[in-house]
Amino acid sequence: MDYVDGSMSLVTLWPDTFFGTETSRSSSSSSNSGGLLFEASIIVAVVSTLVSFITVVGNIFVFYIIYTDKRLLTYTNYYILALSASDIVAGGFTMPLYSVYWILGYWPFSDMLCDVYLYANQAFMHISIIMIVTIAYDRWDALEHPLQHLKRRTLSHAIKLISISYIIPLLIWLFASFLWPYLKGSRNILAGRCYPQYVADSFIFLLFAPIIFFWAPFVIICVLYARIYQIIRRTRILQKPYRLPAAEHVGTTGKSTSMAVVVTKKASEYKNVNDNPAFSKDEEHDASDGSGSDQPGANSVHNDKLHKENRRANRTLTLILIAMVISSLPWSALAPVYGSCSSCIPLALYQVG
Repeated sequence: MDYVDGSMSLVTLWPDTFFGTETSRSSSSSSNSGGLLFEASIIVAVVSTLVSFITVVGNIFVFYIIYTDKRLLTYTNYYILALSASDIVAGGFTMPLYSVYWILGYWPFSDMLCDVYLYANQAFMHISIIMIVTIAYDRWDALEHPLQHLKRRTLSHAIKLISISYIIPLLIWLFASFLWPYLKGSRNILAGRCYPQYVADSFIFLLFAPIIFFWAPFVIICVLYARIYQIIRRTRILQKPYRLPAAEHVGTTGKSTSMAVVVTKKASEYKNVNDNPAFSKDEEHDASDGSGSDQPGANSVHNDKLHKENRRANRTLTLILIAMVISSLPWSALAPVYGSCSSCIPLALYQVG
């Protein structure tokens, strides 16, 4: 359906049959021209506002908590802060714009804002996914190479990984989303619509975009997550005491003796944490729990704190991975189908995904 505003014909997002027929739209006073019916608009507006509000406020709260409690400013939480920053941009900028687009059924803003919106939406959503890959890699490295990882637990190392996680998506989508129309020399996006031009220009890139955006990172995360699970499971098995069968003692007494052998993991790699200059002051204070590093049992306290931090980080990674799949899987699954057969699925379903 075309919505005519002055002399420009706008192609609307929603078909007439999705939330109402042309007759019901024209005869009802509670409908938007070219957009959702009034009742559906209210629902979408309320839900999108709540999601945006929770996303922004929740991630700002993460910054506030870590800022006010310096004990939480640890190596692992640097990655959580970087992930929260990208989510704030997505929740505070791109989600409200798309909600307006969704409700009205057409893009009411300028072409430049459309390009900025598309770039920010794809880049910062991709940054969130790459940050999850980085967190998964760091968790695997901490369990697979504990001593080497301990030496790298510095702010500079975290900043390096975070910078890579930001720069790669920003560069990919700068060319694929923002600069594509200008590099092509013409803008072929339909009036009243806001979508990446590569959707219409390049079927190959449309197929590869979900792979770059979601499927490749998802496979990497699953592999790392499987390795993390294997290491944790192996560690639990090795930490269990194992008693060898009783062996007959050859001697004059005729008594039998038994040998008990306790097998543990490579816990020695976690020793002498206090001698490691890469262990940050905040983490050292947190791990020592106020006791001096030269006191008996200090290393054991450090090791216990590191194990607890690893467990917390692994639980956090699990929750983040679940959220990533819920938020990114629909579009990543629908985009190749819609690109190869646009009539196979409704446009509205694709946009919702």
